[in-house]
Amino acid sequence: MSYRNVSSADTEDEGNEPWRVTLLRALIRGDYDIMVRDITTHVEAIAQKLTTHMSRGKLEWETVDWWQLQDATPLFVASVFAHPKLVRWLLKRGAERSITCYLGQTALDLCGEHGQSPSDIDECRRLLKEPPKSKHWLSNLSYAKRLLRLVPDPPGKPVYQCHTTTEHVFRHIQVAEENDKGVLRLVEKRVPHVMRKCIVNVRWTTPLSNGKMIEKYEVRYRIHVPGDKSMVRGWRSQLTNHSRLQDGQGATLEGLQLGTTYDIQLRAQNAVGRGEWSAIDHLVTPGVVDNNHDDAERGDTTTDAPMDTN
Repeated sequence: MSYRNVSSADTEDEGNEPWRVTLLRALIRGDYDIMVRDITTHVEAIAQKLTTHMSRGKLEWETVDWWQLQDATPLFVASVFAHPKLVRWLLKRGAERSITCYLGQTALDLCGEHGQSPSDIDECRRLLKEPPKSKHWLSNLSYAKRLLRLVPDPPGKPVYQCHTTTEHVFRHIQVAEENDKGVLRLVEKRVPHVMRKCIVNVRWTTPLSNGKMIEKYEVRYRIHVPGDKSMVRGWRSQLTNHSRLQDGQGATLEGLQLGTTYDIQLRAQNAVGRGEWSAIDHLVTPGVVDNNHDDAERGDTTTDAPMDTN
């Protein structure tokens, strides 16, 4: 029987895209160059809510007023912190004034809430109150909406198949031992350990590409926490290439916990950009196997039928 060494440390991936974090930071601090760089790279962000899927930990790290930014557009954030240069740039490029964010309020409703300069707050309010005046604004809005129509549709409801694997590994532990002179010392030992993992094959049907060939899919998952969403841990994500040879697409998720409910979301990406996330689907992995079974004799087990979902 073969063994391999593993580390007991399990690093946590927060699942927040770096550009999204740097863009939020730029909107809070008023960093014009960084904001322009990130939004021109991800133009769809102008018309979307930036922080909806960010973890609470990330938001708390950026500002003590994190709760007001849990469901915010770039225009809303720039207005709350009163950065008129950023607000003007966003409005010229089609940012929508009427989108409601924190507690159903618009960017104008909460404008200057955390601003430092009264003159900057007044200027932001003036910009937000002004109706669109030029065809240039309309063309930018039309361009942003046209780009949104060119990104792929979100994939439909996925189906799952689960493989439960049994692996024999060594854990490194330290124990106190007494030598023949009665002196205690720490000794490192390798202890055999049976590790069970759940491997899930996720399958979905190819969505509409809207004119540009789909290149990749992103699958993200996290442990489902009912009730208070502030306790939800960050997403783990995985990319997979689009298959042109068949209508069905798929990805394999490894290392999921047994007897656990997961939130699953999918989105497609083409040359224009990333599409919207699909609706959250719930995946329930099989329960923990009885430890009294002989794992060496059992080997791997497979669940051929689609797994239970909520």
